[in-house]
Amino acid sequence: MLKEKKEITMRAILISIVLTIILATTNTYLALKIGILPSASIPAAIISMSILRFFKNYSILENNLIQTAASAGQAVVGGIVYTAPSLIIIHYWLNFPYWKCLVLAFLGGVLGVLFSIPLRKKLMRDPQLPFPEGKAIAAVLQVAEDKNINMRKIISGGAVGALFDLFQSGFKVIAENFQFWFISNKAIFGMGTGFSAAMIGTGYLVGFNIGGSLLLGGILGWVIGMPLLSAILGFSDAGTSAQTAMAFWDLKLRYISIGAMLFAGLFSLLVTLKPSITKSLITCKSLFFSRKKRGSIILGTERDLPNSFILICLMSALIALFILFQNEIDSIQFNVTNVQSMTIVCCFIIYILFMGFIFAAMCGYFSGLLGVSGSPGSGVIVAGALIVAVLFNAYLGSNIGLNFSHSTMLHAEGIIILVTSIIACIAAIACDNIQDLKVGHIIGATPWKQQVMLLLGILIASAVIPVVMQLLFETYGIAGISNQSGIDQTQTLSAPPAAMIASVIESVFNDTVPWELLEIGAAFIVCFIIFHCFFNKNHFKFSIIGIATGMYLPLTTTVPLFIGSLLSQFIKRHLNANKNLTTTQKEEQHQSGFLIASGLLCGAALMQVVLAGIFAWYRNSEILRLLPESLSKYSIYLAFITTICLFRWVYIATTVPYESTLKIKTASSFMRKTVVSK
Repeated sequence: MLKEKKEITMRAILISIVLTIILATTNTYLALKIGILPSASIPAAIISMSILRFFKNYSILENNLIQTAASAGQAVVGGIVYTAPSLIIIHYWLNFPYWKCLVLAFLGGVLGVLFSIPLRKKLMRDPQLPFPEGKAIAAVLQVAEDKNINMRKIISGGAVGALFDLFQSGFKVIAENFQFWFISNKAIFGMGTGFSAAMIGTGYLVGFNIGGSLLLGGILGWVIGMPLLSAILGFSDAGTSAQTAMAFWDLKLRYISIGAMLFAGLFSLLVTLKPSITKSLITCKSLFFSRKKRGSIILGTERDLPNSFILICLMSALIALFILFQNEIDSIQFNVTNVQSMTIVCCFIIYILFMGFIFAAMCGYFSGLLGVSGSPGSGVIVAGALIVAVLFNAYLGSNIGLNFSHSTMLHAEGIIILVTSIIACIAAIACDNIQDLKVGHIIGATPWKQQVMLLLGILIASAVIPVVMQLLFETYGIAGISNQSGIDQTQTLSAPPAAMIASVIESVFNDTVPWELLEIGAAFIVCFIIFHCFFNKNHFKFSIIGIATGMYLPLTTTVPLFIGSLLSQFIKRHLNANKNLTTTQKEEQHQSGFLIASGLLCGAALMQVVLAGIFAWYRNSEILRLLPESLSKYSIYLAFITTICLFRWVYIATTVPYESTLKIKTASSFMRKTVVSK
């Protein structure tokens, strides 16, 4: 009789907690910085297997549970960090209240897990769903069980990333960016670049298509769009050329890029809307009208959490939601009685349950069709926010009148964002959960054990993320908003998804959004869609959402992202062109580059959080400065040099080892033949 492989063990739980904290922390920084999250499942699988190799009798199932819990941390980030900063942007919150953020993230995550449980069997067996990322993760787990993964790669990458960021953000020896702006012929011209180990690592992970799309969007928005639109629309002098450029971006280009992101997200949603709705309806029908045969035996690989446990969790979540929204609804602000207030809360809960399940089914289908990274999550979030905002605005208009006060409007916008946050967490967790369950389905894991680890990962991430968000907000600011004096507003964390959601919801309530600018952004995206459909079928594949996001992000972010993706492309081509390497060796070398890039990202992002804690404690972001501001121009030269060295180091560390080994083997073989011939 074969010995059953271990799954839930104490070491798996402890490693899961540590990795969840690390990935939740690093991805919170990334979500606020660029609004794009690389897949966390593969790095989690590789890191956990590297750690498990120090123990005896570990199994692939343990590794799977660890990556399941850790990837849930990233999914929670994709829900709460994409939406909660909107409350800061509209000034509904002045900071991130810890317990409220924790409850929002945890409740949304729990509902996401519960909603995805009945979807599992139907989506797992759908032959039309390829599950590209799920199969890739399963392959990594299966290969990692047999291969000796070199932990030194990720440790060295983490050390380099942390040191790079320490000398940059802490000691101020390496410049963070270089920008050049000037005004000529009534137009604003300029360009810039950033120097960031985290962004280079992220670019390597997202790949050349996404990195190239981001740079293309940046060129379109900043290098071409800035002079063209400033000449057509005009601009006001805000001081220096750089300040004028930032002011024009804030007043004009910002809305154009938001229009581009909105249209790109909705377009991506519509492309896969029809099949996802059809599959969702079929799934719902089979769920509610199918019956299990009495006396049937359920295999361990098909066993979900007990129905009684699901019901208890669901009822507890509904009660918690009722209490949360009842405390948020101000009866005086909305001119309603206590009974009407309770009715509004119940309507919000019904909306969350109904739309949450629909979006969970759609995102689960997206996960199987495109993978988590390719899912149009922003389109789903925007759609959910728009629907509830329009409905609530119509209710307020009929109950209070069209001219309600600013405080009432702000209160309404805040509540809508809270509802959107929960729905976003449901959608993000469902998308991630379905993928993780597919991985377990391939390798023979137990679904209910995966679901338990998902709940653990959600709890840990929900407890960590609010602290990290508050630290980063106090230190760097978000979307031009900061509680600290002396912080450069142009260098605050962009938080693109949150800015987009805040803009959309505000536009519904005050009808002041510049529609013509949004239409310009949408027109740009339409042009690229047409070009992509007719002229670019077999070459570079654009990411429409990537282009739109690149239009929003500053060049100081998109350029290092592109550098990382270009590095990945160079290494990939170099390895493919080397005929001396076997396919397995090429995969191992590519995996080593993946480990180094993951280390760069994790090390730099963790150092950012450590520095944020130091700066927040001393209330001074210059406390560690070594290079005086008078010599800051030399930091730019050092930034260029260190970035080139970093690029070269990653390239050599990824491509050289096997080639050196091959040369040694060839030389040894030649020497043996020479000795034999003599």
